[in-house]
Amino acid sequence: MTTIASLLTKPLGDLAPRAKVQPFDAVVIGGGSAGITTARTLVEAGKTVALLEAGPLGLLTHVQDTDLRFDANLVRSVQAAFQYSPPLAPSGTFGSLIGCVGGRGLFWNGAVPRFSASDIEEWPLTMDQLADDYTWAEQQFNVTSAYGDTPLCERLCACLKASGLNARPGPYAVDCRPTADGWVGGMIGNSLSPLLRTALLTAPAGLLSLAVRSFVSRIVMANGRVSAVDVVDLDSGTGYQLACHTIVLAAGGFESVRLAQVSDVPDPNQMIGRYITDHSFVRAYYQDGGDPPTMAPSGRLPSAPAGRCGHGGHSPVRGPARGPQLQQPIWLQGRRRPDVVRLRCGQPGRRFHRVPAHG
Repeated sequence: MTTIASLLTKPLGDLAPRAKVQPFDAVVIGGGSAGITTARTLVEAGKTVALLEAGPLGLLTHVQDTDLRFDANLVRSVQAAFQYSPPLAPSGTFGSLIGCVGGRGLFWNGAVPRFSASDIEEWPLTMDQLADDYTWAEQQFNVTSAYGDTPLCERLCACLKASGLNARPGPYAVDCRPTADGWVGGMIGNSLSPLLRTALLTAPAGLLSLAVRSFVSRIVMANGRVSAVDVVDLDSGTGYQLACHTIVLAAGGFESVRLAQVSDVPDPNQMIGRYITDHSFVRAYYQDGGDPPTMAPSGRLPSAPAGRCGHGGHSPVRGPARGPQLQQPIWLQGRRRPDVVRLRCGQPGRRFHRVPAHG
């Protein structure tokens, strides 16, 4: 039976013999945001690329770009179907990762604040050195602060500024361009949609080959250089070896490090596994019902008075709101990693749990 996956992907059994005759210019391990964007960029430069993803091809765009968003429980179930937790040694698991083509980029809320200089002060590079890379990556995902150009956002920023917080609309990966001339605006930034628009997966030239349910178990080294990857078809259990000239590790901060370590990849500068960094963030709900809040001595925002929320609509990132909940793209400066923020929705008497500020 012909399926969408069979039209867009290639079996490992077809790629391995091809690689023996002509090794791939690059094998990209991991089909998430970084892996897909890297593979697309290399192919657009004329390179042959095998893109290997351990998970399935489940969605073709961000889940909130589909009408699945109108059933919040269904969206959570779809995400849960792709979630897994890496095992810890000697036992247990850690975290919650997404394993599918597109990765977490098919479920994220689109918020993309840049790191501050203090976040990477121990890194072996500076923000100035990252500036061009940040700009390029933001262009790939249509990052803009225009998503926050709303009356509600303007009012909320004014309240926060009155409380001593330097707030402004934050950068979101949401395509705010108008729908016109065949272009459909309002899409949430993800790596899979731009790839499909290029038609590279079905192009006759065959520069890009995507293989799913393909688990890379080891990077093969020869004379101090990578020469191939050992990869297992998770459906059949068959092992293959794909010859290549370059390998790109894009399987996430944990899986990429683990693969490099079990493969005895040379690490003369002792960098593998170091400088793994994530964003700190606070999510809160605003309630319009009186004077602007002030910061409590404890460093927490006090509970807002009972009343109605200032907006009854919904965010295209979160889907339709249930009751007065909402999400607005607000970026706060001047308070690095506050303790906790007390969350409260607009329904009198109903509270959210306190959430650690680091998420």
